[in-house]
Amino acid sequence: MSTLLAILAGRAGPFLAGGALMLVLVLATAVGVQSVRLDRAKSHLINPATQASWQVEARTSAAALATSLVDLSDCQRRRANQDAAIAAQKAESDRKLSAALTGRARALEVAESYRRTVDDVRAYQPKGATTCERRADVTGMIRQDLAQ
Repeated sequence: MSTLLAILAGRAGPFLAGGALMLVLVLATAVGVQSVRLDRAKSHLINPATQASWQVEARTSAAALATSLVDLSDCQRRRANQDAAIAAQKAESDRKLSAALTGRARALEVAESYRRTVDDVRAYQPKGATTCERRADVTGMIRQDLAQ
């Protein structure tokens, strides 16, 4: 350090003065190169399409991300509501289908009962000498069958 001060004060020999000058030039070149590298690095932090720095881009992107997250949450909530509505409709449909199948089975039982009644009426041999007696006999048989 004292040699550098002696060189700067002009008291050193020409050989040391030339070395110091060379050292100053090397340091100046190094500082210049570093400045260029720093400027170049800063230029890479700017979006060429928008000419905005990365900080501005990051803030804009963060706001867009926040909006997207809110929209996603809303979308997920709506989908859950739709899924619940679909499940409720399916349960209602299953209940109605079960009721319809039960009603169909009951209707088939009643229809079979009526078929048996019709078959009984067709196979019945009415008793009586006159048509009125035979009709009365058939009517009595039908009433008796329906009462069961």
